[in-house]
Amino acid sequence: MPAKIIMVTGGRRSGKSGYAQRLAEKNPGGLVYIATAEARDDEMSERIKRHQSERETKRWTTIEKPLFIPTDMLFPVGSSVALFDCVTIWVSNMMESLASTDPQKTEISIVQTMKRILATFREIDGSIIFVTNEVGLGVTPDNELARVFSDIAGRVNQTIAKEADEVVLLVSGLPVKLK
Repeated sequence: MPAKIIMVTGGRRSGKSGYAQRLAEKNPGGLVYIATAEARDDEMSERIKRHQSERETKRWTTIEKPLFIPTDMLFPVGSSVALFDCVTIWVSNMMESLASTDPQKTEISIVQTMKRILATFREIDGSIIFVTNEVGLGVTPDNELARVFSDIAGRVNQTIAKEADEVVLLVSGLPVKLK
């Protein structure tokens, strides 16, 4: 795959992570998995273990970065594709780290950070696959924090989609190419 930015989105359990992993694995050479989730409870620990077992090959290098991505570590020698899983967990981590009481400032800060990440990837000779949840297809959340999260995640997704070379929506395990 020539160097590009790819976004894979969909609802919970839509098959987006598996699809993104299979897409990455079509490429020869080493692969980088940028993990944004942290094992804060037993259920998340199990999810992380399951994802790890699904990519247990010598081709994968895992970089656990819940917040910021060290661009100098992204493509070790022989690697050409990074898989960023997942953007919505990263947004949640960023919201928590900023701990701002001003939702607008939080959104601006997170969107600007993602714009810098995207600009960095345009400078690197490698592809990035962003996995994210399409949060805007459900009911409007019943509390302010959840609404702010949904708004920010939606804005970040729009930012990535605008810059992406390809955007794929997973629906019930089926990929629908949007861009």
